[in-house]
Amino acid sequence: MSDRTREYAVVERHRTLQPSYYELRLRAPVIAGRSRPGQFVFIRVGEGFDPLLRRPISICDADAVAGTITLLYQAVGRGTDWLSHVPEGAQLDLMGPIGTPFPVEGPRAVLVAGGLGIAPLALLTRQLREAGIPVDVYYGARDEAHLFCRDELVECAALHTAAESLGQTVLDILPERLARETTVYACGPLALLAAVQDWASRSGCGGGYVSLEERMACGIGACSGCGFPMNSGRRRLFKKVCVDGPVFPLEEVAFDG
Repeated sequence: MSDRTREYAVVERHRTLQPSYYELRLRAPVIAGRSRPGQFVFIRVGEGFDPLLRRPISICDADAVAGTITLLYQAVGRGTDWLSHVPEGAQLDLMGPIGTPFPVEGPRAVLVAGGLGIAPLALLTRQLREAGIPVDVYYGARDEAHLFCRDELVECAALHTAAESLGQTVLDILPERLARETTVYACGPLALLAAVQDWASRSGCGGGYVSLEERMACGIGACSGCGFPMNSGRRRLFKKVCVDGPVFPLEEVAFDG
């Protein structure tokens, strides 16, 4: 469900949130107008063909009126390290928005995020609120300094946080029971998502969705490098995160491989 285009975006703001963590705001009017929560952009990093592959980064916010998108990312390799040094006023080559977005469903929503998994959920939180759906966000990170987007989240949801530095994970603060009509949304490390899947099935909620963060090569489904196992009746099949996802029904994902 992509509506992708190629657009040369101007860097409006690029700031360090914490060492190796960055916020990047880009003027990209076409992509901003088409973006939905859970989608991502594919960014060319480096000069020429080195590095060869683009980098996928989730869309944290999109403002169709201002024509801007905001990304959160961590510099963890050569490509994202190059990106971290791009100055304001420079241009970046983007493809996007890419991927199946989160459905905006009610009448209640619970969002669970771990680390930078908050990025695709931030835009979702705002759109749920705009749809009149009450939202609770449960958000965990290594410490309080790495709990990003808190001001934006508080404006749109009841925010509950956990910091590992204080001896607590986001799993420790999840409610034991949920109303049947609640929709669960989650993004973060795979171990967290597997635990959320188990918790959601025990909590009594009606279902949910998960955004997977996998390494991608082509971004168009040609290479199958981002295949992930899914439950399909009695058998397993693989779906491509870049074109079939990154958002999938929570109960469909086979976290046990």
